[in-house]
Amino acid sequence: MRFNILAFVFSAMASLPMSAQLTDCYDASNWTINTANSTGTVTITGTDITITNDTDFQGTDLDELDCNASDGTETACITIPSTGDLSFSWSIDGGPFFNPLIDRFGYCLNGVATELTSIDPPPFGTSSGAETISVTAGDELCFIYSSKFADGFETPVVITDFVVTACPPPPPPPLSDCYDASNW
Repeated sequence: MRFNILAFVFSAMASLPMSAQLTDCYDASNWTINTANSTGTVTITGTDITITNDTDFQGTDLDELDCNASDGTETACITIPSTGDLSFSWSIDGGPFFNPLIDRFGYCLNGVATELTSIDPPPFGTSSGAETISVTAGDELCFIYSSKFADGFETPVVITDFVVTACPPPPPPPLSDCYDASNW
């Protein structure tokens, strides 16, 4: 009977989605980071992305996320390798200094912005959540953090718990010299 219970437990565990590491085609080297004209930073590890906001008091002056803005905006972008769903969790740990009217976080998919922070529910708004988006191979996905006024307080957003689309298989190895066309 113990074997059947263990088999059931392992079977149930195998059917749960697993959080992926940011490796292989999602490795940090495959992301493009933009912090131009900003004091903000982007750090990508094997498990998460941390974006720290601009604090130079030179914000975007925008009331919304703009996928094309550069001043006061930090981004981490990747070209999606395969079609499917991509999931992640996010959290801004700004304590009393996070203000969703000033600091905005979200993502751009092919240049269209989706803001994840909001002023609801009052009084402090939304500063964390989980998201699943459908992506197609070749899409450009950018995580974007924007500060309207860049108010001087660091309020990093951490993006974790990735469940990503599968990486395509590697290309086949080249034919060796003995199979070169001149040998046929």
